[in-house]
Amino acid sequence: MRAVSCGVDLQRVYAHESWLSIEHAGLALELPLVALMRPGPCAVALSVCPDSWSVPAAWKGPLEGPLADLRANPGRHDGMLTALIDLRTAEGTYVGQVAPVSYFATRALESLLDGVHALRHCDQPREGRLPEPSESVMACDIGVVVLLKTSDDIVVAQRRAGHLDWRAGHLSVSASGSLEPARDFDSPVVGLDGLLAGARRELAEELGVGGVHDPCADQLQMTSLGIWRELERGGKPELYAAASTPLSFQEVCMLHARAPDASESDTLHGLARADRERLLADVIEADGLLQRSDGPVDLALVAALLLSRDAAHGRS
Repeated sequence: MRAVSCGVDLQRVYAHESWLSIEHAGLALELPLVALMRPGPCAVALSVCPDSWSVPAAWKGPLEGPLADLRANPGRHDGMLTALIDLRTAEGTYVGQVAPVSYFATRALESLLDGVHALRHCDQPREGRLPEPSESVMACDIGVVVLLKTSDDIVVAQRRAGHLDWRAGHLSVSASGSLEPARDFDSPVVGLDGLLAGARRELAEELGVGGVHDPCADQLQMTSLGIWRELERGGKPELYAAASTPLSFQEVCMLHARAPDASESDTLHGLARADRERLLADVIEADGLLQRSDGPVDLALVAALLLSRDAAHGRS
C-alpha cells in the first residue's frame, strides 16, 4: 500500500529507505513512513536551542510569495512551533535537539512542496535516502498525531473541515497538530513526557478530552507510537500517540461540542472494531489509493490504526 499525493514517485525517490512494513489480514503492507523513534516507552533527551530555526538561504527566494500571502491574511496568526534539529540513538537513549520555528515558515514550505514539487528540486534525497533532520527543511516542524479509544472500544476519527490547509475533507485521526515550545515544554531538555504533552494538548483543543470540562481528565492514558517521517511531505516528522479514556464515545461527542478547536472537524466518526477492520480492508482493496466511497482517508489514520494494534499486542 503506497499513498502518493505530491506528484512524486516515492518508491523511486526513496528507493533505499526502510518504509514502515506491517502485516494485516495476511498481507505485508508498506506505508510511506520512515522511523526516527520506535514505538513504546523509551529514554529521550532533546536539548532545547534558544535560537529560532531559520529558513536556509536557498529557500528564501521561493518562500517570499507564500510568506507574503500568509502575512496579508488578517485571519492568519504567526506563532512558534518546534523544529527537529537532530535525533539519533546513543547508548540506548534518543538524543538530539529541538528549536523554535515560525508557524508561517513551516506552512510556506509545505505550500511549495504541494504546489511546485519542491521535493524534486530543492531538498533532494541523497542516493535514495532522506536527508538527516539537521539537513532537511521538511524536518522544521514536529507534527502530532493522536488516536483516541473510548471505554466502549470505539476509536474516534474526525472528518477534517474543508477550510484546513492540509488534507481537508479527509477522514483522519482523533486529533493532530504540532508541538509548541513553552506550551508543551519549558525546560532546557525535553523528554518523552514533554513530547506527549503536545499530544495531550491537541486532544484537549480539538476534542475537549483531557481539557477543563473533562471529568476524567486525570485518567487519560497516553503512549508513544514513535516518531515517523512522512515521505509524502518530504520527510516531515510526526509524533504518533495512542490515547485511552474512561469516557464513552457519546461523552466524547458532548465534550467535542465545547472544545476550543472543534471547528477543525466537520463530523466525528466512532469506529467500532468491525468498522476499523472494514476501513483497512477497503483501503487495501483500493490498490494503495487512500480513498473510499464516502471520501478520502488520511494516511495518518491508517498508520495509527495499524501501529496501535501492534502496540496492543506487544509488537513494534
